[in-house]
Amino acid sequence: MTDSKVKIAQFDGSSDFSLWRTRMFAHLRVLGLKTALVEQPPHKPLTEEEEGDPAKKKKWIEEEEARIERDEKPMDIIFINVADKVLRSIKHSKSAAEAWETLERLYLVKILPNRVYLQLKVYNYMM
Repeated sequence: MTDSKVKIAQFDGSSDFSLWRTRMFAHLRVLGLKTALVEQPPHKPLTEEEEGDPAKKKKWIEEEEARIERDEKPMDIIFINVADKVLRSIKHSKSAAEAWETLERLYLVKILPNRVYLQLKVYNYMM
C-alpha cells in the first residue's frame, strides 16, 4: 500500500457525482482499499472449542482488528472528501460499503425523474 497524497475535490451534491465517484474509486484502488466498498459478510464468531484455544482466539482477534482497520480507512477517506451537506446524509453509516451505497442511491442518476429533473435544469440554465 502506498501513501498517496491525492487532492480530490469535495463532493457537495451539486457537481457531477459519477465523475467524483470514478476519481474516488481510482484513489481507493491505488491505496489498495477498493474491496472495502463491497459489503463483506460478518466475521463468524468463535466456537466454544476455539474460545478455549488461546492461539486461535488471538488469531481471530487479530483478523477482526485488521478487518475493522480495512473498513475504517476507506470510510474516513470518503468522509473527508464530501462536503458537510453530503456528510450529514452518510454519517450514520457503519461501513464504507454502506456509505458508498447511500451516496450512489442519493446522487447517481438512475431513475427517470432524476434524469428529467437534470434535463430541465440544463435547459433552464441561463448565462
